[in-house]
Amino acid sequence: ELAESSPEGLSDELRGAVTETLNDLAVGGDHVARSEAIRALGVWGDARSARVLVGILLDNRNRSVSDAVYKALGQLKDPSSAVAVAERLDDFFDRDRAEACLRAMGPAAEDALVAVAPTAKRDGCLRALRLLRDCGTEKCLNVLRDAQESRDPMIRQMGKAAIRSVRLRQRAEEDDGSE
Repeated sequence: ELAESSPEGLSDELRGAVTETLNDLAVGGDHVARSEAIRALGVWGDARSARVLVGILLDNRNRSVSDAVYKALGQLKDPSSAVAVAERLDDFFDRDRAEACLRAMGPAAEDALVAVAPTAKRDGCLRALRLLRDCGTEKCLNVLRDAQESRDPMIRQMGKAAIRSVRLRQRAEEDDGSE
């Protein structure tokens, strides 16, 4: 069970070989091998694995496969894959899983959320703003200020709440740094 083991302590060469095999199985293996490879990529994967997983996500409509892909992407925390996941915040069937994945990515998802929030439909925008409230930094403040000016009262309220949270986090970090 590679998904349960850690690549810590392995040579880069061996880890790379395992990751490459998992990437290949994730795209071309039988159903069981594919599912296990996707799960294991959450632990063993690299930037190429994130691209492979995004490709699977975009080409797949099997819920159990996409569940595994979202979980693996959340574990990898790859900022480049966050864009494709953030774009799913508007998808009725994927939005909850996309939000959970982006939450697991944490700060690695911030740039993608900043890009998606202004262009997303109402629900996707609210989800992006909620995530920025929880993990955003100084670089998301312009998007949050724009949200405060929305005609939609829920978006305005979430923009204000998100700015407060970001500011509180900034103050807490400053206080931690001064002690």
